[in-house]
Amino acid sequence: MGAFNVSVSCLYIFTGCFCVLSVWIWLTFIPVPGAYNQQTPRSFIDHLKKWREWFPLITQNSIALCVDMFFVSAFSAMNQFVLSDDTVPLLGHLKIDAAHMSFDNFMVVYSLCTFIGDTGGRKVVYWWDLQNNPLWFLLSSFAGGILCVVKIPILMWLGGFAIFFANGLIYAATTKRIDASVGRIFNLTSLSVWLFVGDVGSVTGSNTWEILEPLVCANEKHSRYFCNS
Repeated sequence: MGAFNVSVSCLYIFTGCFCVLSVWIWLTFIPVPGAYNQQTPRSFIDHLKKWREWFPLITQNSIALCVDMFFVSAFSAMNQFVLSDDTVPLLGHLKIDAAHMSFDNFMVVYSLCTFIGDTGGRKVVYWWDLQNNPLWFLLSSFAGGILCVVKIPILMWLGGFAIFFANGLIYAATTKRIDASVGRIFNLTSLSVWLFVGDVGSVTGSNTWEILEPLVCANEKHSRYFCNS
């Protein structure tokens, strides 16, 4: 499988070993949690009842993550459904017979772009003012979503970068804001609720392909390269 001809079984074994290694590192080397990094179910419920003291501080961040995760789940994975051949015409219908690449190698480059985008977003946010509205970061998500559905595969690389760049921005900006603005006693609760709201967007995005497919794949039913799965 892939450019290195690694079997699926080896990939799962490799992943499983590193999961076990990660648990060992966490149990062995991660510092013992402080008082505000652990809580009981009772204290969690109590904090939820006091939501007026912390949730307004992360409302925009929660909306931003929800929409962001929708794009991450729906659009960044859309090439898996749109691209339907073992080879990918990088210029799409602009020049269908030029500049082809194997699907596996195309996905390697795509994954690299998403990695650079997400990592870069988590870095550059620390150069900006904390008061910036995180909803502005969604402009990058929307731009990336458009680039992922125009069926010009080379632009999918840039689209994936843009979507995950916004993801990195929103994650880093929110954790920075919670540390700076939310009371320490509500730190874990606010993080948990924020991530839960993001999961709503993720699950929604993962289940919208059947709705988007007729729009994205219009006039492509007889194409070799697109929407022919």
